[in-house]
Amino acid sequence: MEQYLFNKNHITVYLSTRPRKVGDGTITWSQKTESKEFDDIVKDTIETVTRESPLGFYYQATVHHKGSAIKTYVIWYCVVTIEIGNIYAFISYPIKCHDTEIDHNSRPWDICIGDKEMKPHFIKALEVSINKVFEYAIPIKTWKRSKERVFKDIFGSVDGYTTVSNEVKIVSHGFDPKVSFRKRKEG
Repeated sequence: MEQYLFNKNHITVYLSTRPRKVGDGTITWSQKTESKEFDDIVKDTIETVTRESPLGFYYQATVHHKGSAIKTYVIWYCVVTIEIGNIYAFISYPIKCHDTEIDHNSRPWDICIGDKEMKPHFIKALEVSINKVFEYAIPIKTWKRSKERVFKDIFGSVDGYTTVSNEVKIVSHGFDPKVSFRKRKEG
């Protein structure tokens, strides 16, 4: 059985069974880098240049420069590998892309150049996939601490993906939910 449980926006969760391996299970952490290219959108430019013909006279020519240039950036990934019995799994997610790193405001699916927005149902599917992988890791001593670290990196919380209620959003923007949006009596 080999399957990608999740593979979107540079985040991969993979699970497979292999021939039985003897020994205790292990959870290993590593980092890898990957270079990517993207088209940097720049305005088209028109330039007038003076050129010399093979016959020896000078003339004006218009040169059009296309508005995109290929640039290279590097993505740093965190890779968590779990091996226990005949189960082999890994979770790979970006921790830094170009000048952007994951932090309390940025999630791994937001930092890579060119990635589309990740819809909430994909984020929930990612959480389910990670939970499935860590179910196999329960016999390993450090499984809980590793899961908390992965959840903290990916979702920003050790509890996993949570949505903020509308009331919390209203209060965080400085409004009082009981008074701010009610019609006031005149007179």
